[in-house]
Amino acid sequence: MAICFADCHIPLNIVENESFLDFFSVASPLYKIPSRASLRELICVEARAIKEKIRLKTQKCEHPSYCTDLWKSKARDYYLAVTLQIVDEDWHLWNLPIAFVPIFGPHTAEAVGNLIGDVLIPFLGKGFKPFAGVIDGGDVASIKFTSKKLDCTIKDNTCICHLLNNIIKRMLNDYLEADYLTNWRTFVARTHKSHPFNEIWEECCQQFYGAKKILQLDTPTRWSSTVMMLAKAVTVKLAVERMYHTTQAGDRMEHFEFVPNWGPAASEMWDLLDKVVELFLPTAEAIALLEGEKYVTQSLVLVQLCYLEKVALSIKTKYPSQLNPQLHVIANDLLEELNQLWDNLPVDSVIASILDPRTKWHDKIPAQEIKEALSLLKKEFMELVSKSNEVANEADEMREEKSPFELMFEDLSSSSRKLSPLQVWKQEINVYQGLPRADYKSDPLFWWKVNSGQLPFLSLFAKRYLAIPASQASCERLFSISKNDITETRTSMTPELVEALLFLRKRKDITNLLT
Repeated sequence: MAICFADCHIPLNIVENESFLDFFSVASPLYKIPSRASLRELICVEARAIKEKIRLKTQKCEHPSYCTDLWKSKARDYYLAVTLQIVDEDWHLWNLPIAFVPIFGPHTAEAVGNLIGDVLIPFLGKGFKPFAGVIDGGDVASIKFTSKKLDCTIKDNTCICHLLNNIIKRMLNDYLEADYLTNWRTFVARTHKSHPFNEIWEECCQQFYGAKKILQLDTPTRWSSTVMMLAKAVTVKLAVERMYHTTQAGDRMEHFEFVPNWGPAASEMWDLLDKVVELFLPTAEAIALLEGEKYVTQSLVLVQLCYLEKVALSIKTKYPSQLNPQLHVIANDLLEELNQLWDNLPVDSVIASILDPRTKWHDKIPAQEIKEALSLLKKEFMELVSKSNEVANEADEMREEKSPFELMFEDLSSSSRKLSPLQVWKQEINVYQGLPRADYKSDPLFWWKVNSGQLPFLSLFAKRYLAIPASQASCERLFSISKNDITETRTSMTPELVEALLFLRKRKDITNLLT
C-alpha cells in the first residue's frame, strides 16, 4: 500500500477517509489498514534503504561528478536536487539521485554551496572528493563554497543545455513572439478548451490528413519544446489555412479571431516559419542528446556546437540573402551566439572530447582549443604520475612485510617508475593518438575498459572527465517526479517524506542499476 500510494501520488490521509475505510471493509474485511503514521514510517524506511544502497555504490568511486539545480514548487517552496554521476571500476556509467531537500532561509551562493557540501559528504568514500559540478549559469558561485566546505578543488561546469535553451528563448522571443508564438499558442489552447473549435479543427484535418492532428503547447521554461511546437505547426499548415477560410462566415465566425492569419500555405509567413524551424530544429535535437543520463555526454558538447554551426551556415547557403533577408538575420544571430558559447566553453569539455575515442582530435575542434586542453591535461597527468611514484617509493620501504605473490604484481605495475612523468605522458599520449578513432555509435567507456591496460594513467583521467554530465537534466527529472506531491493543498508533508516519496518512485530504476 505504501508503494502504491507513492507511485500514484495518493495523499496519505486517505486512510482516515470514511468512504475509503468503508470500501476496504467490504473489499477485504480481514485487512487492517495501517495508520497514516505507519504508512509514513514505512515509506521513509524503504527510502533510507534505497539511499543506503546508493551510498555503498558511490563511496567506491574516487572522483564522482555531481549535478544540482533549484526548483520552486507550486506551494512556492524551494528545493535543491543533487545527483551523482560516476564511472565505476568496471567502466559502467551511473547517474544516481542522492538528495531532494528544501532550502530554508536565504538562497545565497554560500548557503546553497554549503548545503550541497553537507549532502555530498555521506556519499563520498574516505579521502574521495568530487571532481566536477554541473550547475546553471546563476549558481556557478555555489561551487566555490562547496569546494571550501569539502576542502578540495571542484571543476565548475555550466549546463550547456541551459545555455542553449537561453539562446533559443531569446531568439524566438525577438523574432517570432509578435507574429507567430502568441497566435499559435492561442490557437492550440483553443483546440483543447473549446469543443466546437476542436470539432472544426478535426474536420479540417480529416480533409488533408485523414485523421485529426493533436497539437500540444510548449513548456514555457523549455524553449526547445517551443521549437518542437513550431515544427508541428508547419506540418499542418494546409489544415490551418482551410480552418481560416471555414471560420470566415456563418455560425463559425465566432472562432475566426482564434485562427492564425498567416496566409496560404505557400505564403511568405509560412515560408519563413518553415525555414526558421529548419534552422532551429537541430538545436532542440542537440539539447535532447546532451540531456541523456545513460551515456557519456560532456565529450559531445563540442561536436554538437560544430554541427549547429554547420547547419546555420548551410541554411545561409541554401537560401540566398536577397530572397530571404530576415532568415539571414536570424541565422547570423545564431552563429554569433554559438561563437560566444565557444569563447566561454570550459576547457573540461575539450579535454572530455579528447579523451572520448569517438571524438579525439576531431577536425572540427579548433587547434588552439585542443592545444590549451592538452596543456592542462598534461599538467594534471604529470602530477598524478609523480604522486603515484611517491606512494610507490614509500611502499618499497615496506616490501619486506609483503609476500612474494604481492611483490610480483607490484613489480609488474612499477614499470612507469623507471620513466619520468614527462616520459610517461609522451608514451601514453602517443599510443592513444596512434589508435584509430572509435565508431561514433560505440560505447567510449567499453573502449577504455579494453584499452586501459596499455594506457593506465590516461584511463584514470578518462574515468574522471567522461563522468562529467553535459546538463542538469537528471535533477530536472526529479522535479518532474515530485511536482504533483508538493502542491498548495499538500503542505503538511515533512521534508523527509517528500524525499522518501521521490526515492520510492525511483526504486525500480535504481534497483535495476544496482543489480
